[in-house]
Amino acid sequence: HKFRTFTEAAPVAIMIYQGEKFIYANQESLNITEYSLEELLQMKFWDIVHPDYQELIKHRGMERQKGKKVEGSYEFKIISKTGREIWIDFRAELIEFRGNPAVLLTALDVNDRKRSELVRTVTFNISEAANTAVSQTDLFQTIHTEMKKLFPQMNVIIGLYKKNEQVFQRPYIEDASYLYKSVPIKNAFSSLVIEQKKSLLFSGDELNELKSKFGIDPIGKHPESWLGVPMQ
Repeated sequence: HKFRTFTEAAPVAIMIYQGEKFIYANQESLNITEYSLEELLQMKFWDIVHPDYQELIKHRGMERQKGKKVEGSYEFKIISKTGREIWIDFRAELIEFRGNPAVLLTALDVNDRKRSELVRTVTFNISEAANTAVSQTDLFQTIHTEMKKLFPQMNVIIGLYKKNEQVFQRPYIEDASYLYKSVPIKNAFSSLVIEQKKSLLFSGDELNELKSKFGIDPIGKHPESWLGVPMQ
């Protein structure tokens, strides 16, 4: 009773598995995984683990219950019920439950920290490329590769603003369906980035509102969301 009182109030996920199955999960576990307690108790402990780490977690979890010495503290990704990828800081300890080996684990959601670390890495890599790239094409390819780490589903278009001509030239376009290499500034949401001198992120609905508010007549496909980042 004291154990349950403590764990249900804890700000970290606390779970117990025995053999292959979960046998206990506190409320924070349900919050992070988005599964109900009934659903979790029907699952194998590696079912919520991201495929990249599944075999490792399964192996260590089974070996731990055999009394073998395995790493007890590490970080890996899980996948929530709604498909979100979540980094967790994981700790595991061998215990005895009803006369048989079991594993008590704690997990802390560290997604925000991991995201911040990735943003810093991407920013550094792009800055380095700006100083070391041997050609404009190499620089644009690096920007594309690095941005994909943050937004895997994002199409990338890099534009150069030609102030005298009031156009955006687009020397780098990833989206093969986008055929416009040069676009008048009045037809580009990028004009708002130039005007406000800051990164801007809009949803599809917000883009529709901006079209009316600023008289922007975009050329090409209408995106579900749009991110513009000034490079100065």
